Amino acid sequence: MLTIKGCAGCAFNAAQTFADLSYSDGVARIGSTSQAQKSTADNGFQVTAVVKNPAGDAIGRPIIMKRSSGDEFTGVWNANVAAGIYKVDIVATLEDVSKTFPDVLQIEVTSKYMNIGNK
Repeated sequence: MLTIKGCAGCAFNAAQTFADLSYSDGVARIGSTSQAQKSTADNGFQVTAVVKNPAGDAIGRPIIMKRSSGDEFTGVWNANVAAGIYKVDIVATLEDVSKTFPDVLQIEVTSKYMNIGNK
């Protein structure tokens, strides 16, 4: 399971984002300026993960990450690939704006457990 935490909205420089620095619980919130804008941003915000092989080429389809709670997104990648080091780019999209965060995760796939469950 791949879980992404954080706020990508601040990287978009979008008009509907702001930083509320008048926090009382130790957390500065970054979000929309109104509940209606927040709802629109939450509904239109999409996060995908792109897994790249050791040569740096994208493999398979991008993984659609589902919002699991708050600013956490989760997705599943079936690592049915050759042993090696794989890197993951995260792409966050809101309306017509997208931001790619390259090489945010490195996954080492080994052949040690390749045949478990296939006996």
